[in-house]
Amino acid sequence: MFKNKVHLSIFIIWLFHISGVIGIHLGYTEFFLSKSWLTLCLSAFLLLINSRIERHPWLLILVGVIGFASEVLGTSTGVVFGEYAYGENLGYKLWNVPLVIAVNWFILGVLAFVMASSLTSNKTATIVVGALLMVLIDLIIEPVAPKFDYWEFEGGMPGLHNYVGWFIVALPVQWIIYQCRVTVQNSVAWNLLGAQLLFFAAFLGSTQVVQ
Repeated sequence: MFKNKVHLSIFIIWLFHISGVIGIHLGYTEFFLSKSWLTLCLSAFLLLINSRIERHPWLLILVGVIGFASEVLGTSTGVVFGEYAYGENLGYKLWNVPLVIAVNWFILGVLAFVMASSLTSNKTATIVVGALLMVLIDLIIEPVAPKFDYWEFEGGMPGLHNYVGWFIVALPVQWIIYQCRVTVQNSVAWNLLGAQLLFFAAFLGSTQVVQ
């Protein structure tokens, strides 16, 4: 039963992401990109059902709250990540920030934590490396986000300000995940990470996808 759940989760992850890549390349851009919020919510659900949280599971809500609050502050003031604004393809917005961004912070936080935990068992190192890995993932996503009308920075690409802000916000996120003693079925986490990176990498060389 457990193996079946893992295999089904991995199948669904790749089905949604590969369908998105193929569908967008075939010209069904609006249909697939407008469902981005659904893919993120499904990904978070699959992570959760393949995870074990040993302590204070309610604290994980703070991961989404911290991420969402930092984005609200960021879009309204430019202080946290620089001057940027969200587009229309991530679903319903509250205070100019898509609600699903809270889910995205949770996903990226957990995936980075899984990677960091595989590299070191030291608490401080795990938290710092996890935060750095979150920055690295964001570095890969940023060139594609404006093409999908997810978000866009003033003047085009984000500067160093954005990545410093990401690292600062990612530190408490990684600390919370560590404190909760989150463990994830590795094959699910690594496949989700691979599917997400493939999705964005497939459009790195593309021109503007959303006109």
